[in-house]
Amino acid sequence: MVSPVAYLPPESLRVGYRVIAELSRGWQGPVIPFWMESEWELLRLVDFPSGAVLYIEGQVGLVSVFQGERLLARTKQATAWIPLIGQGRAEVRIKGEKGGIGGGVYLVARSDTLAWPTEPLPTYTFPACDSICASIPTDQVFCVESLLAKPFLCWAFPFPPPARVTAALQSKGYRGCIASISISESRVRPLSLSEFVLLMVALAGGSWLIPILRVILWRGLMQPLPVNPLETLGALLLLSMMTALLLQDNVIGGPLCLAGTMIVEGLYFYFRDRPMRWVWQSWFPFVCLWVCMRFLWPEAFEASVALSWLLRAVRLALYLPHFAYLCAAEYFVFLFVFDT
Repeated sequence: MVSPVAYLPPESLRVGYRVIAELSRGWQGPVIPFWMESEWELLRLVDFPSGAVLYIEGQVGLVSVFQGERLLARTKQATAWIPLIGQGRAEVRIKGEKGGIGGGVYLVARSDTLAWPTEPLPTYTFPACDSICASIPTDQVFCVESLLAKPFLCWAFPFPPPARVTAALQSKGYRGCIASISISESRVRPLSLSEFVLLMVALAGGSWLIPILRVILWRGLMQPLPVNPLETLGALLLLSMMTALLLQDNVIGGPLCLAGTMIVEGLYFYFRDRPMRWVWQSWFPFVCLWVCMRFLWPEAFEASVALSWLLRAVRLALYLPHFAYLCAAEYFVFLFVFDT
C-alpha cells in the first residue's frame, strides 16, 4: 500500500515546497507500489498549476517521464524531481524498464496548502549488521508488513528501499545494507513442477529415441562412446533445450555459452587427435544432474554447476593433461565476462 506520508527531500521542505496532490492512484497501468520484470508504463491526465513539480519517490530502474510527447527526464535515481511545463492539464506518461515504483507519485509546488502529510526523506543507512544478513526478493521490498513479520533483523536490499519501508524498519531497530548477495537464501528461482516434468519427459523421450544416451548418462564422463551424426545432433538439441530451461534468466546466453565452450573444446580435441564426441558426452550427465538440483535443491544449484565443471576439468585433464590449460583459459574468460 502507499504510505499516508509523503517523504520529501529536506531541502525542498526548507524552501517551501509542499505536496498539493497525491498522484499514486488513478494511473492507466500497474497499481503503485509495484515491481515488474518487464517494461511498464503509467498514463493519466494531470491538472497542475504554474511551477508544479512531479515528484516520484522509491523508483527502481531507468524511468522516463513525458508530458504529452515531450520527454522531460530520464533517471535511475531513487527519487525523481521533474518540473512540469506551463500550467493547466496535460497527459503525463511514466515509462520504465525492469523495476517499478515502491514509494509514491506526488504533485509538489510552493504552497501553504498541505494536502498530504510530509516528512523529510530518510537516509538509506542502517546500523551495521552483526548477525546473518538475509536477502530480500525484489517483489517483497515494497511490503513493510512482510518484512516485519519475518524472523530476521538484518536485511540485504537489492536496491535502496522506498522511504516508507526505510522509515518503518529504522523505527523498529532493523539493520540492513544495499547488497544482492545472500548467505541464507538462494538467488536461483527453483523450477516449477511443470518445468521439471517437461525436462524429465524430454530426457526420457530422448533416451527412448536415442538409446545411446542411456549409456552416456552413466559412462559419458569416463570414455567417449561411438555414435552416428544423427544421435549427436539429437543429443545437442536436447542439451540446448535443457540448458535454456535451466538458465531462464538468460535463455539465449546460456545455450550459446555452452555451445561456444563445446566448439572451442571440440577444436582442441580435434587438433590433439582425440575423439571430439567426448566434449558433449562429458557435459551430458552433468546437465541432467543440474535439472534435478534446480528442482530438488535450488540453493545448491550454483554450487553444483561449479563443482561439476571442476570435476569434469579434472577428469579430462587426467586423460589429456594439456586440457587443464584450456580449462584455466575458460575460467579466466568467465571471470572477465561475468565479473564474479
